[in-house]
Amino acid sequence: QETVTEAWVGVRYATHDRMPHVGAVSPGLYALTGLGAKGFTWGPLAAEVLVSELLGLSCPVERSVKARMNPLRFR
Repeated sequence: QETVTEAWVGVRYATHDRMPHVGAVSPGLYALTGLGAKGFTWGPLAAEVLVSELLGLSCPVERSVKARMNPLRFR
């Protein structure tokens, strides 16, 4: 008979539309979350989008895609 000596639980956050939340939430507070099961796919591009916003550089994705990543889009 085996005895459980350790347990672990994790939560993977995903949005309703499967697009990550990337960008400003409020002044000085930014989010990069909601990657769900696609973290390895979305992570590098989402990071580039966030860095471009933080540094005031041109965004590496089209405006329509950036709008779909807006963390306030469901408000």
